[in-house]
Amino acid sequence: MTKEQMKSTKARTGETSRLWAYAVVVLILLQCSCATTTVRAINLPANVVINKEAGHGGHLMVMLRLESGEELPFEVDTGSPVTFLDRSLENKLGRRLGTMPVWNVSGDKQTSGIFKSIKLYSGKTPLITADHIQSYDFKQHPMGILGMDCLRHYCIQLDFEARAMRFLRPDRIQMPAVDLGKAFPLTFRDGKAFVRHRNFLGNTTDLLVDLGCNIDGLTEKGTNLFDGVYMQSCHWEGEKYLDLIIASPGNTEALGLRFLARHMVTLDFPGHALYLKRTDNVSTDEVGNARGESARMSGLKFLLSRARKAQLPGWPVNDEEPIYFREKSSLDSQMVSFRFREADSFSLMSYEISRTVEDTAWRLLKAWKVYENGRTNEVLVIP
Repeated sequence: MTKEQMKSTKARTGETSRLWAYAVVVLILLQCSCATTTVRAINLPANVVINKEAGHGGHLMVMLRLESGEELPFEVDTGSPVTFLDRSLENKLGRRLGTMPVWNVSGDKQTSGIFKSIKLYSGKTPLITADHIQSYDFKQHPMGILGMDCLRHYCIQLDFEARAMRFLRPDRIQMPAVDLGKAFPLTFRDGKAFVRHRNFLGNTTDLLVDLGCNIDGLTEKGTNLFDGVYMQSCHWEGEKYLDLIIASPGNTEALGLRFLARHMVTLDFPGHALYLKRTDNVSTDEVGNARGESARMSGLKFLLSRARKAQLPGWPVNDEEPIYFREKSSLDSQMVSFRFREADSFSLMSYEISRTVEDTAWRLLKAWKVYENGRTNEVLVIP
């Protein structure tokens, strides 16, 4: 992307990165639930530049071109079975063929318009999409989502170190000299791809491969009343991973972009395989605000950074137990309060942080210890 394009992307992605946001959950079943297209017959696009914030708190963004020549930022989202365009572009889509309800992860509902699909280009190459495309009011979000109705036709490699998305031929990646890392079989359901594996908490389940989830992953809420869990360390597939942020929005299990970005990722959708080659491209000292990062994500990273440095009042030093967290933001998102709890603890730590405007540094205003019945036990001194 050019600097001008990246500035445009930043302006449009200001609120996309809610802590557990992974774009749009669409209640639609595709006619084809698995990838069957032979990529040898497809004119593959050239390598695409991806944004440096992808996997570092931001979403995975690419620039796509309309037939008119206009270039727009699209979020690449394997968690969305269909492709969307912003509602402001409906005048380019012709006659509306129908509508359907669409919910995001926060439970907000919109009425999505259904239109005959238009051509989308990566560079000079047209992408394969479904017969229909949908509209959605992204407000300050990207101008579109590139969903599985397109992605399922391709073998895609994400190289976060080189900031490149590559379109590969599946027959080439099977060559003996090609080292793609560990292979995981993919299954397809409702137009989305899953791997059968343990989640980060140790339970075997179907994990959605979700590039639209900008944290490490999602886990079922179950009886946990918190919004998510932070893990200082975790063993997955026999390897140790540090600094994982996992959300619990409902009954979804997923591998998210922040976890996947610790690897070179190859998604061979026609071959029904996911390959992960470890690179550790995510820094445990990642505190700065990524473009499009929400206040809750930025604030959580600020507090976790202080905890790692033993600078968080009341929190145990060098504690490797999972931290369950809950969050509440002010209307302008400039003040956020978090409650932290260890797995086996009956008390909670509350922290209130604030900042003057977006992208400025957070300040810790208040820290206090409470029991789960809500009674304050101890107000702590802020150093």
